[in-house]
Amino acid sequence: MFLTNAGTVLGTDPLDRNFTGVRSYLRIGSGNKIREHFTISRGTPAESATEIGDYFRRNMGIGDVVTACEYLADEGLLGKAQTPVRLTRHSNIQVQELAFYYISLEPPPDDW
Repeated sequence: MFLTNAGTVLGTDPLDRNFTGVRSYLRIGSGNKIREHFTISRGTPAESATEIGDYFRRNMGIGDVVTACEYLADEGLLGKAQTPVRLTRHSNIQVQELAFYYISLEPPPDDW
């Protein structure tokens, strides 16, 4: 079992330009907490899977996706960006919206 919050999108098409619409999967292990407005895509190659297992919890004591992404960003495997966002249109309160991203090192296809 895992927990999700509002605005979470799971199993969407990958953002990778190499994705061709093939069947792929998303597997989420137990005990993960997926925070609000977080998107996790399926694998890019055919029959592949994006897997979020118990690896981080078991080996590093990390129990949620954001902390796992922070770890991967520190290792240089993911990029990390923050931007200031107001809570409401008329709000004076500003928070940092956090995003993690992956950029493929492979060049895009010729027909892209």
